[in-house]
Amino acid sequence: MIFNLFKSSQNNESETISINQEMKTDAKEFIENILHKANFNAIVAINNDINDVIYLMIEDEYETARIIGKDGQTLTSFQVILQSYMTKKYNQYIPLFVDCNEYFSLKIEKAQSKAKELEKKLSEDRDSIELFPMTALERRAIHTLYKDHDSITTHSVGQGDDRRIVLSKKGA
Repeated sequence: MIFNLFKSSQNNESETISINQEMKTDAKEFIENILHKANFNAIVAINNDINDVIYLMIEDEYETARIIGKDGQTLTSFQVILQSYMTKKYNQYIPLFVDCNEYFSLKIEKAQSKAKELEKKLSEDRDSIELFPMTALERRAIHTLYKDHDSITTHSVGQGDDRRIVLSKKGA
């Protein structure tokens, strides 16, 4: 599930963070305040179906591109600022995810689908396959997808905008 991407890898299973409604509301109000100050007329909704990650969806009909930014950079910045605020306020890491009109959700689904498609090209003749360059979020989604896979492992290669994932058969 997409929300597993935003849990800290530093937290072990026994360290569960208790996210309450106050934290969710606080995060929502913080993002609404930033959007208001930037003259966006967007709506921020809390997804209350998830209890171990604060999931905020920004919905905007007219200025989606400006909220998302080039390759999601503005949206990522909103998330980084919110993460910093919440960590400082609650004195602990709080997993959270900020999306706009499902931009990141769809991007992650597409990257994972492409990886599954390319996985089928691994054969006796081909022990590994290099995927296309992708963002850190997409790479993390693919690493998470294959984390507990029986026969495939992943690692990243390259630098900067050319960073990509290599799918390899285990034991190859």
